[in-house]
Amino acid sequence: MKNTMKKIGILFAVVIMAMLFIVSASAKEIAPTGQCGENVYWVFDENSGELIISGNGAMYDYSYYQSPFCSSRIKNVIIEKGVTTIGDRTFFGYCNNLKNIVIPDSVISIGYESFLCCESLESLTLPDSVNIIGTLAFGNCYDLEIVNFGIGVTNIEYAAFHGCESLKNIVIPNGVEIISELAFGSCYNLESVTIRGNIKKIEADAFSNCINLTEVTIPKSLTYIGDSAFSVLV
Repeated sequence: MKNTMKKIGILFAVVIMAMLFIVSASAKEIAPTGQCGENVYWVFDENSGELIISGNGAMYDYSYYQSPFCSSRIKNVIIEKGVTTIGDRTFFGYCNNLKNIVIPDSVISIGYESFLCCESLESLTLPDSVNIIGTLAFGNCYDLEIVNFGIGVTNIEYAAFHGCESLKNIVIPNGVEIISELAFGSCYNLESVTIRGNIKKIEADAFSNCINLTEVTIPKSLTYIGDSAFSVLV
């Protein structure tokens, strides 16, 4: 219990850091064009709020609050085929009006805190090419109700979907062997989880505080369930 509270405390601190800057960043201007990777570029339409990212290869990783996309002006994101990664903290914190994102089948990984606190994001479809969903990648996306995982996903990292309060049902695809700590913690409205195929480990607190979770389907391949994996704090 003490370790669980410590982990949740760390997550809470990260979220508070983001919220402290949202007001000042919400009206931040975005350049109409720019570069966000060695061979990756963007075009932004101020009127529609649509951001198009195109090119070849990886996007840049960013430090806290340094991404050129830290703004509530962004409503839709289209990433075109050829881009291979979504960088760390690309849309972290301030993109509170981002509702839709299109991810192509050239993307193989989604970086650390890349969509943390994108609270208006409603649905997510990951192509089969994506294999890594980074730490806190979609943490505290409060309106995220639907997640369709591609069959290529192998790694759902620490707290990747922590605090996604609107998420109701999830199906974990065959390729995932480990569900990391707090991966779906505090998904308060999560009702059912279906885990397919080759899962080996569900780590500590993976589904902790999912207070409405009533149905979990687990295959025979599972060999380890960590402490408090399905616990509810009282």
